[in-house]
Amino acid sequence: NVAGAEAAYVDIANPAGPPTKNRTIGVIVPMKNRSSFFIKMSGPIAEVELHKAEFETFVKSFKK
Repeated sequence: NVAGAEAAYVDIANPAGPPTKNRTIGVIVPMKNRSSFFIKMSGPIAEVELHKAEFETFVKSFKK
């Protein structure tokens, strides 16, 4: 739940991808007016893992 709306959480890693951007985590938040907003973080697999909890805290801070 982000900003009062149900949200989809995405975590995609591609070890064979470019080492500087081979993992993305994100949230897709559909809004009532049929638009959506996206919040994402991309980077090296280890760096994204290191900051995953901070990203989740940031996402949960969005208010309606």
